[in-house]
Amino acid sequence: MRFVAVVLVFFLLGPPIGGIALMSPVFASALMDTGVSGSDIAGDLFTWLEELAALLLFVGLFSFAFGGLAALLCGLWIAWRSRAGRVVTYVECLLAGAAGGFLGDIVLSLAMRATGGEASQAEVYVTMIMFLVPSGVVAALVCLWLCRRMGLVARTPLCRVDRGDADIRAGSS
Repeated sequence: MRFVAVVLVFFLLGPPIGGIALMSPVFASALMDTGVSGSDIAGDLFTWLEELAALLLFVGLFSFAFGGLAALLCGLWIAWRSRAGRVVTYVECLLAGAAGGFLGDIVLSLAMRATGGEASQAEVYVTMIMFLVPSGVVAALVCLWLCRRMGLVARTPLCRVDRGDADIRAGSS
């Protein structure tokens, strides 16, 4: 049951979190473009909220198309590692998010090539790596943090000594 819960957290929350991470510069730009002035603060704020709602809807609609496979692969890896009794570190999660992003990018670029897109495959692939892999890594790290907070994945101690714990505490050599 815990395995399925971890996969669902990554699959259902990962793409929207990655999409928000990817679109956050656009959100900031939309806020700055409204130019809130003293004369019509309520109207400018309403316009900005409309733009924000439209961007969030856009992110919600397309995040699963671009990040669903990567989130599923990363979630399966993290769930399998935690099920095997191992502690999943943030570095491992970062690498799993990047690997899932690369595999997802390959599948997306092949799908775009099959549909006969205008851009060359190299341009599409490099562009997707520049944007989708970093947002996938952010999403994977946030999802791992959420899984730890929910008790689905074991937490990593900051410093762990595997052997000679009692000897070190006692001060003997």
